[in-house]
Amino acid sequence: MKKLTPVIVVDEIEPSLEFWVDRLGFEKTMEVPAGDKLGFAAVQAGSVELMFQTQASAATDLPELAEASLERSAALFIEVSDLDTLRPRLEGVERV
Repeated sequence: MKKLTPVIVVDEIEPSLEFWVDRLGFEKTMEVPAGDKLGFAAVQAGSVELMFQTQASAATDLPELAEASLERSAALFIEVSDLDTLRPRLEGVERV
């Protein structure tokens, strides 16, 4: 694996950006609009990266999450150098 980034599921992205960018000095590196608000955003300071996604955006990406409560949930964005090498090692693993 090359990199592991937490994806924090939130109700709204904007308050998180106020905290991480305005107060702690992180730089916003990515944003994805969802209507008149944001559905996804990433911030970074040095080698530390965090991603934020709204529950509504997550449910759009993965419809099976639409009915699930993602309150106090997080996901991990994992960057790998070669997915084909990793894929066989994941065979038979239940996705949760």
